[in-house]
Amino acid sequence: MKSLPADPSLPWRRTWIAAIAIATMVLCVMNGEQLIASFGAVPVTLPVWVVFVVVGVLMLVRLDLFRSTRSRRRLLAPAVVSGGTVAVVLGVVGDQLLDTNWSAILPSDAAERWSAALSAPLAE
Repeated sequence: MKSLPADPSLPWRRTWIAAIAIATMVLCVMNGEQLIASFGAVPVTLPVWVVFVVVGVLMLVRLDLFRSTRSRRRLLAPAVVSGGTVAVVLGVVGDQLLDTNWSAILPSDAAERWSAALSAPLAE
């Protein structure tokens, strides 16, 4: 399989970096207060998250039946960064848009109770 060139001036790489930067800014604007309030929990939960990430990477590398990550290990970090920023923003925005539409389709009481359960699978 032919590997991708490592030229950082490629347009797709600039587009990816711009998408990450925009998604990070959107997350900070939408959830800035919650992020600041949760900084105190970072030292407590950091060891758990480090173990979680290490186990996840080991599972990707060691247990991959098709060995696709072996030839593309350099894509693991960009995939994690994309999933942690761009995918979160798309999921949150999609979830909010779907939540507003459920009240037009369902009775208001049912829409209030069921909107999260109906929106989450579709937004993801």
